[in-house]
Amino acid sequence: GVAEALVLVQDSVGGGRFVCEIDARDYAASDWGISFVATTKTDCSDGGEVPLVGLFRMPFGGSPAAIAYIGDMSNPSPIVGGTTYSKFAGAGGIEDDGVVAFIGDTAGSQRDEVVYRCDPANCPSIDLPEVLAIEGDLDVTGNVISRFESIGIDNSLNVTFNGRAETPSGNRKHGILYWNEGAGFVEPLVLKEDVVVNASAPSTFSKIFNNRISPGGLVSFRAKIKCAAGGKTVGMYQVR
Repeated sequence: GVAEALVLVQDSVGGGRFVCEIDARDYAASDWGISFVATTKTDCSDGGEVPLVGLFRMPFGGSPAAIAYIGDMSNPSPIVGGTTYSKFAGAGGIEDDGVVAFIGDTAGSQRDEVVYRCDPANCPSIDLPEVLAIEGDLDVTGNVISRFESIGIDNSLNVTFNGRAETPSGNRKHGILYWNEGAGFVEPLVLKEDVVVNASAPSTFSKIFNNRISPGGLVSFRAKIKCAAGGKTVGMYQVR
């Protein structure tokens, strides 16, 4: 095939700003387009200008547009003296209608890790990215959730992300958390010490790595497992 440029350094991202550097470590793509993180300035050649890092969405055949910049007002408290974005944990995930789910840190009146979602139908033109989960929230089973990373979104707007779930007894388990769009809550999808179904011998997950979710909602992940009889191994797993 023929490679076609999507975004280049010096391309405009609107608002008089231009791409000066693209974060090559992370981006997301779907049938709709891409999301990515980039450093911008009004003049990339101006060494004295303070750059702005932004999270962008771009439809195939279209132009990139900012979802948010570091320092912009953010939910959960988008008022003067409230919360602003202090960091984006990568480019997030994007589904086939351009809805982006991403993890951002906030500064200001609340310093938190937050799972956000932004629908191009109204975000950010009318509404700021909505909050799905904040560190310290409870999942549906009563676990306190935190340490968010590795986010994805399917075409039904369900969102997966890795994180830590602390049980009421204080047991901390890392794994994959799931925003259930139909139910409107976060639930644990698979956690450390869960039983490995269909294993050749009784086993539990000992470490769960970053997840990926398909457009249809199938979640895959790499994990280490521990056998009850002794021994460890690594494999790829899926869960719906």
